Amino acid sequence: MKKLKLILATLFLPILVFAQNNGLQQLKESVDKILSYPAVKVSFRMIQNRETRKGEMVMSGLAFMIATETGDYETWFDGKTMWTWSDMTQEISMTEPSAEEIAEVNPFMIISDAAKNYNVSVVSDNNKDIQLKLVPEKKKGALVKSAVLTLNKSTKLPQSMEITLNDRQTITFEFLKIEAVKKMSPKEFRYKEEYHPGYDIIDLR
Repeated sequence: MKKLKLILATLFLPILVFAQNNGLQQLKESVDKILSYPAVKVSFRMIQNRETRKGEMVMSGLAFMIATETGDYETWFDGKTMWTWSDMTQEISMTEPSAEEIAEVNPFMIISDAAKNYNVSVVSDNNKDIQLKLVPEKKKGALVKSAVLTLNKSTKLPQSMEITLNDRQTITFEFLKIEAVKKMSPKEFRYKEEYHPGYDIIDLR
């Protein structure tokens, strides 16, 4: 039996290695295409705790801004400081988040960091798309347990991402539209008091 397992492993190893390399190549091509845009605008649908929300994100380099379609949640990040406004809390929190905290809010950060910070394996591969599983190399203390990313082979752009957090919560992003927009400076991703006048800013830095 051991000899049979060894033979099977020897036979399938080149296939597994090819699949993994192909997955990494597809991922690299997707990241390269997104990074080639001066800035990127993403329309998305997010599903969490059986609730569905639509929203938009604009990202330029490390900076980004996310807003839901219903106008009850907004996040600004200029590459260092993050401001988060929620209609539920009636306040704006100001933080300097870790890379993992950013990834929890912005799935594109997981995609751009995947090749160097995640182990990548192929879940499925067909003529239209490829599905990759991303698992953090450093599992201890990681907020993200794993993510399943689906890439469109024709456009080389992400179609969806299902993120599983360490507390077993699942967040699914469906990317409805991804397009290039004009370049923006980091200062355009900083919160201004006139956005929500009268709201308290809670500095948690």
